[in-house]
Amino acid sequence: MKNYFEQAISKIYGDEDDFIIIGLTGQTGSGCSTVASILSKQQEQIKHSLYKGNTPENNTQRKEKIVFKCFEKTWTPFISIQASSILTLMLSEIRIEESSSFIGTFSELPPSTKDKIFEVIKSIKERFEKLDTKDIESLREFYTDFLPNQNTTLKKEIGASGYVKNFHLIVHLKSGFRSA
Repeated sequence: MKNYFEQAISKIYGDEDDFIIIGLTGQTGSGCSTVASILSKQQEQIKHSLYKGNTPENNTQRKEKIVFKCFEKTWTPFISIQASSILTLMLSEIRIEESSSFIGTFSELPPSTKDKIFEVIKSIKERFEKLDTKDIESLREFYTDFLPNQNTTLKKEIGASGYVKNFHLIVHLKSGFRSA
C-alpha cells in the first residue's frame, strides 16, 4: 500500500506543485471537523470579518486588509481526507480471514448487519482495485466522497461505540500488533 500512496500523492500534487498539508486532530467536539469544513469551502462560501475597505484606521485593520487581499487573490479550497476513511480503506485490505475475525468481534450484531458490513468492505476493495492512479479527479472523488460515505455506512451499521473500539483493532491488525 505504501507504493500506491506514494504514487497517488505524487500524482495528485506533482513534483513542481506547491502544496500545504494541514493535520487537524483533537477531542470530539473540539472543532477540527468544523475547521476542515471551512478550509474545504469555495471562497464565496466562507464568512469572515476581515477589513475590506480602502483606508484602514489602525494597525489591526491594515493587517486584516493584507490578509483579505491575499485571501481574495489566492484562495484554493483544501481537499479534506479523513483518517477514519483511510482506516476504512485499510479494513478492506485485510485478508478475508482477518476481516472475518474483525467482524466476529461484533457478536451481538444480527447476521444481516454483518452481511451489510461485508458488502461495504467488498465494494471498497473492488473500487480500490479499479482505481486509476493517473486520473486525479477519480482519486479525489474516491478519497473525499466514496470512502467517507462508506465509512459513514459502517459507523451506522456497527454503532458509534463499537465503531471506535473496533477500528482501533484495524490499526493493530495492519501494524502487526495484536491486542491483548
